Amino acid sequence: MTKRRSTSLLVSCLLTWASAAAVAQPKPFPLSPPPMASPGPGMTATVPPPQPPTARKVPTAVPVGTAPAAPPPSPPRPTVGAVPLAAPLVPAKAPQPAPAVAAPGAVPVLVPAPRTNPTPALAPVAVPAPAHPTGVAPALGATVVAPVPAPPPVAAAPKPAPELDQMKVLEGNWRCDGRAPAGPSGPEHAYKSTWKFKRDLDNFWWAAEYQQTKAKANPMPMKARGYLTYDPSAKTFVLVGVDNMGGSSTESTSGWSGDVVTLAGDASLAGRKVPYREVITKKGTREFTWRGEMKTGGDWVTLGEDRCKK
Repeated sequence: MTKRRSTSLLVSCLLTWASAAAVAQPKPFPLSPPPMASPGPGMTATVPPPQPPTARKVPTAVPVGTAPAAPPPSPPRPTVGAVPLAAPLVPAKAPQPAPAVAAPGAVPVLVPAPRTNPTPALAPVAVPAPAHPTGVAPALGATVVAPVPAPPPVAAAPKPAPELDQMKVLEGNWRCDGRAPAGPSGPEHAYKSTWKFKRDLDNFWWAAEYQQTKAKANPMPMKARGYLTYDPSAKTFVLVGVDNMGGSSTESTSGWSGDVVTLAGDASLAGRKVPYREVITKKGTREFTWRGEMKTGGDWVTLGEDRCKK
């Protein structure tokens, strides 16, 4: 009798604990669907899909005489939109970008790591702008015209030496009467001649033209041309002459000595060079005399002498 009462008490405790556990836990799905009423005439029976079975918890045995422990209270379910007061406020983290994934077959590129000790940047140095030639910088948008360099100075044209004016007394056309002594060319004889003296070649030269008249007593008349200029470096007059016999001469003089000017140098005659000179003596402004001499064997021999008048 006592054994049966103990068994009943144990069964009663188990049922009480099972009831309390059923209140605390959510209602499990039934293992088998509930019976459905038979469909009436004209109705189609719909069979719900089978639900997966749910494992049932087996209650733990409690010794006789011990009250079953109360199940732990279920945590309250949070209401939608409610914020728990006790929950600490944690700032949200910014989403991190996903790491780049290299494409298949891509060649990896090595990116150098940043330098831990970068070179300090140099401070900018202010460079002064070049000074404007006029002292005033042009306005923005204005056309700047570069200054045109001045052309080099043109060399002054040379001018005839003023010393040439000393021979102006001989300028003009002159008629002369001459006489040649006896010599290799024949006996002594008289002749007539003309003398022309004028400025030439842009007044840098005096041009002299001498010509004898052909006659019975003078079958081989002399013709000559001469150019006279002044050399400033040597400070002398220079005369270059040629004649119709193939001769030539180069003479020079320092100028007038009173009324006489003597041009001395060398003459080339028949392939040989001999000392030669010409002596001009002025007789006022309208008359002068000319005498040509050649040095032979130490003596000066007269070749001819003319008296010329305007």
